[in-house]
This record gives sequence, structure tokens and C-alpha cells, in this order.
Amino acid sequence: MLDILCFSWDFRTIEGREKMAAFLLELLDGGHRFDIVGLGDLEIDAGSTLGRPSSFPIPGTEVAGIQAAFRFTLREPHACSRGFFRLVPGPEGYKAFTVYTAMHELVGHEEPTTRPRGIPWDPTTMTTWEEDREKEVEAIELGGGQCGLMAAARFCHMGIHALVIEKTPRVGDPANFLEYIGRRKLADFMESYAIQQELTIWTSSSFVLSRTGYHLASSNVEALMGPEVAAKVGPVWGPDAVGEL
Repeated sequence: MLDILCFSWDFRTIEGREKMAAFLLELLDGGHRFDIVGLGDLEIDAGSTLGRPSSFPIPGTEVAGIQAAFRFTLREPHACSRGFFRLVPGPEGYKAFTVYTAMHELVGHEEPTTRPRGIPWDPTTMTTWEEDREKEVEAIELGGGQCGLMAAARFCHMGIHALVIEKTPRVGDPANFLEYIGRRKLADFMESYAIQQELTIWTSSSFVLSRTGYHLASSNVEALMGPEVAAKVGPVWGPDAVGEL
């Protein structure tokens, strides 16, 4: 199972029925995780690029599985989501081989489908580029890696001003980066991506969580940014753990 922001404010990969059940039935403030998000309106997405449910070959066998895209809604956060599954036949019927779920858009913050209208040339209301970058923060993301930058860019296109907290001095340049691609080469790309997308990032910064999931960590936000911002900032992005990031 691969979940992107549907059942937690994080990217999750979970293998096995027991681990998936433990994750979805984890007890949070207000009830079990699955009950809190309020999954509903589940239906096959025949209008997706995959079309209607179809068969796919299972390597090393002569049998075929079933694959399809689906869509659904979430109550908390209020969002529209999409997914994909592959089912394989077994002695007791079909079982899930792959399940993918991803939040598509937040209701009320849908991504525009038209071109930007540009800068309104009204001297009484227009702001400078620097003032736009310093406007009020509406969401906080922990980590300026690939996933964090992509999510921040998506928030930007949805009209949500997100602040990225990155503990290293430079975006995309952790000390334990893999040796297959030079870390400086990839860091150059990720840094340029952040600049071109005009993302707001604090490097060499840390954030300590007291509560996570879909709940506010208002005390920590207040300590970091002040009570005015803490009262208005949205849910905190982060792993379900307490600690310094």
C-alpha cells in the first residue's frame, strides 16, 4: 500500500495486511485513523487514463489479475482523492496485490485550470514580489526533500502559502545521500526547482512535534512563529512521531 496524504500528512508505504490494519486502525485523538478521515463516495474511475477495469498478466503464471483506477472523498481533511488497485486471484478469492491512494485536491482550494492573470496594476492594492514571499503562512511542511518540494509547489499552485522547514543548510543535500547520483548534482537541481517555484524555505531550522496526524501542534507553531500565526496555520505536515526534525 502506498498512501500520499490521504490517511496521514505524510507519504507512507506499508506492506502486509497486519501492518496496513495497524496503520488504519491506529487510535488518534477522536477515534481510529480510518474513521477520522471519513472515506466516502468510493467508485471506479472509468474516466481516468486507464479506462474501465482491465486484466493484467501475472509474471510466471498463466492467470491474469484485475486492475482499475478509483476515486473517493475524505471528510477530514475535506478533499477529493484518487487511487489504483491490482487484484490477483487466490484459493479464497481475489486479494489486493497493490493499492495506491493519493489526495488530489483540497475542497475549497482547487488548483486553477486557467492561466494566471498577472499582476494587478493598482497602486492601492498591489504588492511587491518580496511582500508576496513574506505573506502569512497557511501550512507548514517538514523537510525540503523531493516529496516536500513537490507538495509545497502544489500548495503554491492551489493558492496556499506553505513554509518548508529544512534542518540541513541546503535544500536536497543530506550527508547520507546515496552514491549513485552525486548529491551535489541533485542538490543543485532541487535548489533551482525551489527557486523557480518560488517556495518559502527555512534551512538550518528544526521543528518539534507534540501531536501529529491531522491535529494541530499549535504550541510548537506558537513557539516558532508567534501566537498570531499559530492561531491561523493549518494542519502540521509530519511523521507520526515525537522528535526534532
